[in-house]
Amino acid sequence: MKNLYEHTDILILGSGINAMVCVAFCKKYNLSFRLLASSAGLVSRNRHFTITQTTEEILKNLELWKESDEKEHGYFNSIQILDDNGAIDLEFNNSINSEVPMAWVVKEKLLSTHLGKLLKKEEHCFSALRILKNDQEGIAVEDQSNNIYKASLMLITENFEIDVGEFKVKEQRVRKYSQFALVGDLIAEKFHNNVALQWFTKEGILALLPTQDSHGYSVIYSRNKDIEVSNNSLSLNLLPISLINKHVGKIVSFDNLATYELLEKWRTLVHDNSIVWLGSAAFSFHPLAGQGLNFAIKNIDRLFSHVVHQKDYTNPIARQICLKNFNKVVMNDATRLISFINLIKNYFDESNENCKFLLKFLLKLFNKSSNLKKFAVKAAS
Repeated sequence: MKNLYEHTDILILGSGINAMVCVAFCKKYNLSFRLLASSAGLVSRNRHFTITQTTEEILKNLELWKESDEKEHGYFNSIQILDDNGAIDLEFNNSINSEVPMAWVVKEKLLSTHLGKLLKKEEHCFSALRILKNDQEGIAVEDQSNNIYKASLMLITENFEIDVGEFKVKEQRVRKYSQFALVGDLIAEKFHNNVALQWFTKEGILALLPTQDSHGYSVIYSRNKDIEVSNNSLSLNLLPISLINKHVGKIVSFDNLATYELLEKWRTLVHDNSIVWLGSAAFSFHPLAGQGLNFAIKNIDRLFSHVVHQKDYTNPIARQICLKNFNKVVMNDATRLISFINLIKNYFDESNENCKFLLKFLLKLFNKSSNLKKFAVKAAS
């Protein structure tokens, strides 16, 4: 027997941070919604996110970020970009507003738990989902228990296997980086002084992000696939220990190690005026810029503020125009971000010594220009 649920404005697929931000926007704008989460659960990696000032403001406006919780997070006011020998090629400081952090360093599990408590979200779990209807009027999906959910718009915030049936949906495009990410929590001998460190080495890109512990760092090491690594073979020896010791002193501990393959993913966001992909379901970037979650939340804000919240949103033709513009703006931003990330990565990957010498010279010129650095910090935040 089929169970037909009442039609809602929004159907949200997901259980992670991006899904919870969508829930908060629905509540802010008094939109009816239903949250569907996979019964398999979300794979939560042991990692930290960088939260920029723009993302912080969005979360504050949704009442999802409180100053009283900031003591649980790390932050940095300066970023140093270093070479193989530990020399500083670039240094960014928060010269725009020194009273606030350039970015927060927040543990994924902590943020997810915190948002879940604030929202008190009610989930409907599914193990299988298929599309019954998908047109300009809206969408209808059915789960494995014959529950049918209908909405004007479905937001997919995570990668799910969905039976699309007769409806043609464009696949997400995937490109493999020749790197894997090694993440973990490091305690060092010296104080971090709220300075983030990043090295571009022959083996890969290493970032140390200061946590709430005055000696603690979140480690993100994007290492070239010159060795075979699994979660059973992880060790401290995979890191460039001599570089770390030179800047932060001896390593006291390195815990919660994990690894995952680095992939670049992107897709067209809007399908048939009734489906929008967001978050990891839409894009995945190289972690060297730390922009994945910030980019996702920025686009969720765009979607609700400039599309869903419009008075004529319920009109299929008006909604189609708004969603088309939203897709164009986001895809242009994503193209620029991916191009920038790949440009930086490829330059530092370049084996030609002449290219490296030229790059180092240009970086030194850039480092002397306070105006250029202010522009870069503002763009990143």
